[in-house]
Amino acid sequence: MLDIIRLLPESLANQIAAGEVVQRPASVVKEMLENSVDAEATTIELVLQDAGKILIQVIDNGKGMSETDARMCFERHATSKIITQDDLYNIQTFGFRGEAMASIAAVAQVELRTRQEDQEVGTLIYIEGSEVKKHEPTATQQGTSLAVKNLFFNTPARRKFLKSNSVELRHSTQEFERVALANPHINFSMHHNNQEVYNLKEGKLARRIVAMFGKSYQSNLLTCQEDVETIKLLGYVGKPQAAKKTKGNQYFFVNNRFIKSGYLHHAVMTAYEGLLPKDAHPFYVLFIEIDPKKIDINVHPTKTEIKFDDERTVYVVVQSAVKQALGVHQVVAPLDFDTDANFLNPANYRNHLVGEDTNKGNYNNEENEEEPRTFFSDFSKYNNDDTENSKDFIGRYDKDENKGNYGNYINEPFNRNKDLKKQERPEPTERQKNNQKNWERIYLNDEQREELGTRNWEMNNKQALGNENEILPIPNSQSPIPQTFRSSANNLSKAELDAEIKSSKSKIENSDKRHVFWVAGRFVASPTKSGMILIDASAAHERILYERYEQRISKSTTNSATSQQILFPPTLTFSVVDYELLKEVLPELKNLGFSIEINEELEKKQQVRLIGLPADLLKEKGESILEALLEQFKYNQTTIKIPKRENILRAFAKRASMQAKTFFSNEEMQSLIDELFACQQPNYTPDGKKIFMLLDTKMIEQLFL
Repeated sequence: MLDIIRLLPESLANQIAAGEVVQRPASVVKEMLENSVDAEATTIELVLQDAGKILIQVIDNGKGMSETDARMCFERHATSKIITQDDLYNIQTFGFRGEAMASIAAVAQVELRTRQEDQEVGTLIYIEGSEVKKHEPTATQQGTSLAVKNLFFNTPARRKFLKSNSVELRHSTQEFERVALANPHINFSMHHNNQEVYNLKEGKLARRIVAMFGKSYQSNLLTCQEDVETIKLLGYVGKPQAAKKTKGNQYFFVNNRFIKSGYLHHAVMTAYEGLLPKDAHPFYVLFIEIDPKKIDINVHPTKTEIKFDDERTVYVVVQSAVKQALGVHQVVAPLDFDTDANFLNPANYRNHLVGEDTNKGNYNNEENEEEPRTFFSDFSKYNNDDTENSKDFIGRYDKDENKGNYGNYINEPFNRNKDLKKQERPEPTERQKNNQKNWERIYLNDEQREELGTRNWEMNNKQALGNENEILPIPNSQSPIPQTFRSSANNLSKAELDAEIKSSKSKIENSDKRHVFWVAGRFVASPTKSGMILIDASAAHERILYERYEQRISKSTTNSATSQQILFPPTLTFSVVDYELLKEVLPELKNLGFSIEINEELEKKQQVRLIGLPADLLKEKGESILEALLEQFKYNQTTIKIPKRENILRAFAKRASMQAKTFFSNEEMQSLIDELFACQQPNYTPDGKKIFMLLDTKMIEQLFL
């Protein structure tokens, strides 16, 4: 029998290896930037054309290479980073495998120009598909210039799997940001299609963060540091109020190498527990310095996953450092352990603040030798180290127009020899009077409460809501709306799903429409024939908006949605990634009702002018909805594979529905129910979350067993 195992040609072996190392333009950007950092460059420039599909070029002023090294670097497993096996467990450079340059040269046209400081001339090498086409001396500046052209030119099957320019540019920008953040002592610049994206000067880490992500971060950074025997942690975390709805701008670096670690991310999120709104993600840039012998970075092709010898210790250090950073910068009033807050009479809370004992009458009591304590005296006692924060806190009372209520008791000491009964009590503010009435109202008997509620219900609703109505009726249409989602969790057939929807509609239609309730600032409750229904108002609004705009966006561009014009159109500036994405989805945005102006002058600055908004949006939130919509669109791209039109619909419905009010009138709640069950798929949001729950009588009875 003939032998069938044979050695692969070198070019084919390199292409196979390139499948692991070079997956997209961003992979090339990462390897080239890290090589420049290893070469001790102080200035690094990245140039991209068509998101890196046509050209990726990195120019640095590092040490450069000799003529022999320049040729040798394109061989497989050739490296200057390690020599012995022991070096593999003491890695202090980004590269060490010797695979990147050979893999890149196997699937692209590569031009290398390099010169060392002590050389008069440099070296030029041109390689095409692992084959050296040119190798000659050349005049060039000190350092290295590496240009990668026409990526995957010889593997069209790989090239066709590349995403749109906006997606590929986003990935390349992320790699650039990671390397730039890890090395604030290096000057970085980035250009795309002859436009400057970043120009980052060397400086401190905080300055680099602000330069990359915007001035809004300047006031939202908290210093985070911890130094124990084997681990040192430095960096910044964001204030809770600066958290975003989508993940991003979260960075871990171990010995200056960017890593991904769900375990350490959990440590950060645990430290933020109780401080973040639902589904909010904090900003952080954290550097961990650890003995290279205590980690293993050779466990993943992209080196973004590492193993720690003692992972638990690292977890505790990260969690402790973040908690400490949040604690130091949070101004929180201390608890008064002398008073049981659970048994404090709310009606007399104002008296407690100003030091009046309702039981004894006054503090001028011979048995009580201790100076009376107040909320403010406790605050000052526990916050002497942070005088500025204390002054800011107290200043809110000093500057109050009703200063006499509390301000006089802050800075003036109590006179023990003076009967507090004889002191003039400050007049209560209108807010205090209303607060007292609200507490008294809780204890009204049933007849009094019913009488009061009947008299004031409609008046209070009108005052709270005005004439604003965010939820508009869906236009009647006989044309069916395509089914876009069916929850796999229920795994129902179409007939079963239709029967469930029909049953839900029937129960609602047979219910008493006069009885609807607003629960916990989020849910709408209504009795049905068999029990009651509980609806998530925001989720219902999302489904309503989705189906409404699905009809509109399905039509031609000439029948775009109604737009409300903005009196003073704002000019919005975007990052290069978001700007490319915005231009890509512009037709869909127009169909939704956005009116956006882009001209040559604005395009140079990556700006747009927002002329109009969809009629359903609140004007005061219109400017932020566009940025939020793009963020949601990008998040959907990374989590689910759906067409662009479907993505923009889901993103818009989710972000627009977040404008839900904190209270609905009876009419609005009933309208929400009617519109929800007029939808083709009222049971679930477009991304599969449950909208309502039917509680039959048996389920309710079970709660009381």
